[in-house]
Amino acid sequence: MLSLFCTDLFSQKDTVHKQAGSIFPEDIVKPRMRIIIDNDFGGDPDGLFQLVQHLLSPSVEIRGIIGSHLRAGDSFDPSKETAANAKKKIEEMLNIMNLGKTYNVYQGSNIALQNDSTAQASDAANAIIKEAMRDDTKLPLYVVCGAGLTDLASAYLKEPGIANRLTLIWIGGPEYPELATPPPGYTSLEYNLA
Repeated sequence: MLSLFCTDLFSQKDTVHKQAGSIFPEDIVKPRMRIIIDNDFGGDPDGLFQLVQHLLSPSVEIRGIIGSHLRAGDSFDPSKETAANAKKKIEEMLNIMNLGKTYNVYQGSNIALQNDSTAQASDAANAIIKEAMRDDTKLPLYVVCGAGLTDLASAYLKEPGIANRLTLIWIGGPEYPELATPPPGYTSLEYNLA
């Protein structure tokens, strides 16, 4: 289904990156920020839409894409390899868009934090640390998350110095009743927060 959706969406011969470049010449629109995209990508399709939107944006410099895990026993992917499967979905999307190896793709931890003081080892956490600690650019770093925060939390536990070197933008937590009507089955512990 993913390839059918993307094949229809990106049926032109040029890559999306080249298309964006022809619409927004480099001398007019340049990246204003660095981003690391972190989403579960193996769950509902919202993460894949987020990824495509960022790939189409010439105002961001994508420094990494992280496939993170789903909650254990999730109906989208009940396996114990949900972060590995999310990484495969990212790579599939990039291939469909003719972007193959254009971006660094990292696998997050397949399991959540076991406590609040022990990091989960992952390539994703190491990539966050490496990018956050760079001194060779003035572009601000944003980590945009549409899932849990295991890999960012693990990066922080390994290197607390990243806290002042990035900004987290996260879609998670419950609705604010005064701003939005909570969905059916509402609980105070929203899916991504859990």
